[in-house]
Amino acid sequence: MALRFNIDRITVDTPDWTCKVQIVDMSHARESPEKKIRFLNLILKDEEIISSIVVTSNLLYIEI
Repeated sequence: MALRFNIDRITVDTPDWTCKVQIVDMSHARESPEKKIRFLNLILKDEEIISSIVVTSNLLYIEI
């Protein structure tokens, strides 16, 4: 079963987590100039407002 955390308590070492968030702002997908990696900036909100970046080599479609 996944653990429920506030978004500010989640780290890269947190296994199997869930967090309910609201998307406050979302930018268009962009590509980094040097590595050709596509990324997407998001501002997420639970009790805190956190900035997040989605990075992937194949960012064609994200279901939110």
